[in-house]
Amino acid sequence: MAEIVLGLGTSHSPMLSLPGNMWGDYAARDKGNPMLLSLEDGSTKTYDELLATADPAIATRLTVEKFEAQFEACQKGLVALEEALLQADPDVVVIVGDDQEELFFDDNMPMFSIYWGDTMHLTPRSVRENSPPAVKASMWGYGTEDMDVPVDSELALHLIQWMIVDNEIDIRHARYCVLEAAQKADSGERFRTEAAMAKLIASEASSRVVDRCIQIHGGIGVTKDLPLERWYRELRIRRIGEGPSEVQRLIMARDILGGSFK
Repeated sequence: MAEIVLGLGTSHSPMLSLPGNMWGDYAARDKGNPMLLSLEDGSTKTYDELLATADPAIATRLTVEKFEAQFEACQKGLVALEEALLQADPDVVVIVGDDQEELFFDDNMPMFSIYWGDTMHLTPRSVRENSPPAVKASMWGYGTEDMDVPVDSELALHLIQWMIVDNEIDIRHARYCVLEAAQKADSGERFRTEAAMAKLIASEASSRVVDRCIQIHGGIGVTKDLPLERWYRELRIRRIGEGPSEVQRLIMARDILGGSFK
């Protein structure tokens, strides 16, 4: 049984690696950024729109002295995180973060994804020659050399394989029910209950299978780039056509309880 021994959290803001005396220069870039987010509802705002609703008292905190003090506090916080992690000495570290077009893009951005591989390759961010000085000064925080970080691939597989296993269980369950109903029909036996059960299980199980496949593929799973979204719509109809699931249950109930149709 796994035991969680420590939980840590930190921002990945470039302000953590940018000296405090340059925070003002970096913040000035926001004046031309049309994609700023409101803290109230997450909507997109311009710099002027956010400034109009900001607390006027914030102006007293926008000084180089306060920026430098905040930067030093951030560095002490990072050291505290490092010391806590070293002291806990966990067997495995599970890192949860948001992907900013590093592995995934808008055409395939899953809600949640688990990386499964032997290593994770880290590449420093490239800096253009004409990049602002504040941007250049903060880039060291994203690494200075290429490296491959080891990954516990067995744990990653353990976390995702249950979906694949559940799909296999549903598929085999439906297949065996269909084969049993077909066998009885071929031998001339009564097979109404078996047929109703096969139709019910196959139609509902197939919907679950495709739903898991969509979940595994993330955002692209609901686009027309893959056939999954079409299969999902078509399989939903199968739970209605040729007798909805409720009717199949009624047929089985009457047979099992001795009130079969004449």
